Amino acid sequence: DCSKGRTRDESIAKSGGGRFVGLAHAEVESFACAVYHRHFPDSVCFGGIENVTRNSVLERCGTLPVVVTGGFPCQPHSCAGKRLASADDRDLWGECGRILGDLGPRYALFENVAGLLTSESGGFFNRVLSDLASLRYACVWQVVPASAVGAPHRRERVWIICRDESADSNEPRPQGR
Repeated sequence: DCSKGRTRDESIAKSGGGRFVGLAHAEVESFACAVYHRHFPDSVCFGGIENVTRNSVLERCGTLPVVVTGGFPCQPHSCAGKRLASADDRDLWGECGRILGDLGPRYALFENVAGLLTSESGGFFNRVLSDLASLRYACVWQVVPASAVGAPHRRERVWIICRDESADSNEPRPQGR
């Protein structure tokens, strides 16, 4: 059960070499957690996203992440559902924004259904971009079908790639859409 958490294996701390490693994750569904731990056995589990704070990450992981990734629930935006967006109690975008502000990663990557772009007549996606801009993240986004990466179905997803504009770095900035 992922909600009980895992401890961080020392191999993560020693991997170095400029590689990214799975530091931690937030997940409450036991099956999804089991799949995640199969692929990232040393990742620290925080259970629900509300448990992820700067202090809790530093305490349990010993460092803050360079990249935060997230696939906040798609049901509020899916064309197959009621499309309640911000009125849906499963909407966790606010928590994603809180985590970015609290952890301050250099990069962020978010994924959701393409319906995110038209939720609330585009207002929800505007909120996402406005929240990211207020946190000083420059962003680009693109809709990519699963078939573009070899899946036998279309299932379009919007990917939002963000870079902290306040970071002191010579790294390239996102450009285009």
